[in-house]
Amino acid sequence: MTDEMPIMDQVHDYEKLVSYILAESMKMCEVLQANVLVEKLSKSWSDYRNSLKHKKRDIPLEELVAHMKIEEANRMKNKVTHSISQFS
Repeated sequence: MTDEMPIMDQVHDYEKLVSYILAESMKMCEVLQANVLVEKLSKSWSDYRNSLKHKKRDIPLEELVAHMKIEEANRMKNKVTHSISQFS
């Protein structure tokens, strides 16, 4: 994954890849699907990745994607707030 593209675009591409794998009757448990995505996060998401790794429970891919949408929205809000405060 890269910081040059919106994270959710990349997540959707990953979800498509997982769908193709599952459509070919290959098995891939949901926890593995989520863990692979977490491992592929870019460096700017390293704190988020580390916090997920320290949680005690496994998270399914669908739940991870929902959490990532919230995280991205918060990052965008913080970025805008930070930009505005620089001009003040």
